[in-house]
Amino acid sequence: MRFTGSTRMTSAPHSARSCVQYGPAQATVISATRTPSRGSRGGSEGGLDARPASVRSSANVARQLADLRGGRLILVLGEMRELGALSLDAHREVGADLVAARPDALVAFGGDAAAFLDEPGRRGVDVAFADDASAALELVRARRAPRDVVLVKASRSLRAERIVAGLREPGSGGA
Repeated sequence: MRFTGSTRMTSAPHSARSCVQYGPAQATVISATRTPSRGSRGGSEGGLDARPASVRSSANVARQLADLRGGRLILVLGEMRELGALSLDAHREVGADLVAARPDALVAFGGDAAAFLDEPGRRGVDVAFADDASAALELVRARRAPRDVVLVKASRSLRAERIVAGLREPGSGGA
């Protein structure tokens, strides 16, 4: 893969869209959140955008991209609200599995997402928790550097697209 400063939109299963933006000396922002479909009011959970297997897979792909770029990996993960009574345990399990992706930083936001941080924090990963997307954006901005790869993934209701938009603002260092 060659990084020349462009945007690539890809269709993904379940009506999700992924947007990868990159530039040779800028941070890469990967949005792996579901976008509302045409005619949607945008109020639904999205149901399929923050499942445990999807979070693990996205983190591993982002790690590969970070390795190709020679940059760090920053994971920005919101609560998986689709999990009901299994939520807390599932967040802890996914957090433990995320260590394999070798993130340099992990910012979690919203409710049970704090449990993502347990094992990575014990393993020396730079971890932080925010109550919402706006606070998470500030935590990511403080950590991000050129060439970093930033994965943003969360349940639709957490409004993670605000983080992606904030990272793309002029002067924010994003692509």
